[in-house]
Amino acid sequence: MDNSLKKEIYVNKSLTELIKSNKISTSTFADIMDAKGIGSVICRSIKPVNTEQHYFVGEAYTIEWERVRKTGNISESQPSTWHQVKNFLVPDIHSADGLVYVAGGGHLIKEEALAGGLSCSYFAKLGFEGVVLGGAVRDVSELKALAMPVLATNFTPVDTQGSYRVKSVGDSCMIDGCLIKTKDVIISDANGTVILPPDVLTDIVYLALEIEKTEREILDILHDKHDTRSLITLVEERNRI
Repeated sequence: MDNSLKKEIYVNKSLTELIKSNKISTSTFADIMDAKGIGSVICRSIKPVNTEQHYFVGEAYTIEWERVRKTGNISESQPSTWHQVKNFLVPDIHSADGLVYVAGGGHLIKEEALAGGLSCSYFAKLGFEGVVLGGAVRDVSELKALAMPVLATNFTPVDTQGSYRVKSVGDSCMIDGCLIKTKDVIISDANGTVILPPDVLTDIVYLALEIEKTEREILDILHDKHDTRSLITLVEERNRI
């Protein structure tokens, strides 16, 4: 690995740890993203299914799904359903510290589960910070036992075998029109989940810290019964809401 790549990994790791330690709100990041015209927000239909409160940040590691279709030669045998899906278990990943598992197939896949209790338990064992699925998941009780947050649209008893197959691993995937690339930065909390390109992270993180500091100052004033300034005044003084 060349020195420039090592430095990039170190910088991004330090920044994600800074985000995590300060629990910077996704609302703050969304405001910055909107102002700068960068990044995206995963649709709100994808929500935590095994925890009420969560916060995680990490680099995306993507799995792209596609529907199984007939080939040009309908007499030709196709690979087994297991062979079509097995790479969703990320065989090239042995330690997932600092990574977020992200899987999607374009539209939201709500009728078949993109993961389940065994696979998510394995992802937790590998060290993934969280799991973001562009569709359904299954095995409620097993997921509830995990500390690792799992985000999905809904539960379903049906898996993907025979209906969908893994198209790519470690490249990119689409979730309801939102493109997520491997190494994009994923930040998720109770407000929602945002995606940031890694090359803008340095400037955005320090701006986010400044914004959060300003908002805490405004909140302190609002909680002070002796300070009679209106919220309009405070916002205009600090150019922040």
